[in-house]
Amino acid sequence: AACGGGGGGNPVTPAPTYASKLHYVNPAATGWRLEADATTNDTAHLVLNLVGPTGTATKGAAFFLTCDTAKASWASAGGTDTYAKAGGLLSLGNAPQLFKSKLTGSDLQVGIFQKGGTAATLTTAPVVAVALSPAATSLAQGTAISLAPTSAKQAVQVDSTGTSQNITVTVGTLTAQ
Repeated sequence: AACGGGGGGNPVTPAPTYASKLHYVNPAATGWRLEADATTNDTAHLVLNLVGPTGTATKGAAFFLTCDTAKASWASAGGTDTYAKAGGLLSLGNAPQLFKSKLTGSDLQVGIFQKGGTAATLTTAPVVAVALSPAATSLAQGTAISLAPTSAKQAVQVDSTGTSQNITVTVGTLTAQ
């Protein structure tokens, strides 16, 4: 008697699940850092807020970030500036304001400063916001996306006396979801 058997067909490979949103885990640091806007985390338009150390007096800050633009792209944060939105903590005054973002390749530069007046005391409120969106439609869920301060560029803040001081901006972990 002949044995019946299963055919030697090819197994079915499930289609990969592609990412359509971004997930960000805030850094543990308490100094200058990027924190996710909770309402945008795990969405296709992630807003990250620059927050400073609570109680610090400042008249502004400039920082530089690099993102793997093959996996995520810089996007509008919803303000009048192309890639950044003022957080409302600093008094920017009338035009011309000292607030600008600049994108060069994968590197984003943001500067926001008061022209005068009393320095703002930092709270948990954002100084400025930036945003990212997934860049590739074929990016697998769970893929890590490089986001870091730009190498060879120094972030600074201007203290209450108008003196520029070097700062470190701590960045969390970014993944495609």
